[in-house]
Amino acid sequence: MYGKLRTAFLSILLLALAGAAQADTVFPVGWTLTYAAEQGVNDWVSELTFTSPTTLKLINWESATPKVDEAPVILTDTALSIDEGHGPQLYFDKTKNVGVPWDFKSDDGSTGTATVKAILNSFEVPAGTFDNVYQVYYLTKVGENIHMNENFYWLPGLGLLRNEDYGKDPDSFHTLTAYATPIPPGFLLFGSGLLGLAVLRRVRKG
Repeated sequence: MYGKLRTAFLSILLLALAGAAQADTVFPVGWTLTYAAEQGVNDWVSELTFTSPTTLKLINWESATPKVDEAPVILTDTALSIDEGHGPQLYFDKTKNVGVPWDFKSDDGSTGTATVKAILNSFEVPAGTFDNVYQVYYLTKVGENIHMNENFYWLPGLGLLRNEDYGKDPDSFHTLTAYATPIPPGFLLFGSGLLGLAVLRRVRKG
């Protein structure tokens, strides 16, 4: 009997591991990424998560009442597009070659380009040091006036590590300080099963 229980619990664990190991998208859905945000003398905490492959959620704790924004996204196994009101714009694509720009439209409709400037061997933020980080530069203009002048540092499999926005006065920055992944249901079931097995063993020994 106990051998069958152990087999069942191991099966649940393997299923959970298989589900957790599936890389269906370039950035994981459900993870919560926490940032230290700063602009001039102001600083606050932001949280970012892909609540689904079609929804991006951003929470800014600039005051006691958080500001919550959601945007439609298209999240695939290689790319991320975000729709800020002017149609989906390609923010990241890990298949793009370094130095080859693509057309980009910012949230106010100004047009320009996005370019993978480099793939960094090492990039450090408070949340850790990471390799194979994509530095993507976005530049849009209205006439001769620059609207969007930003560096994003993307890590496939995790998300945004840092954003440097030089298009505002003063400049603003978001830096990843922590991240957390939800516990797959299979792990919860497995943990409950182990607890039950331990109780059975105690009863049997008693």
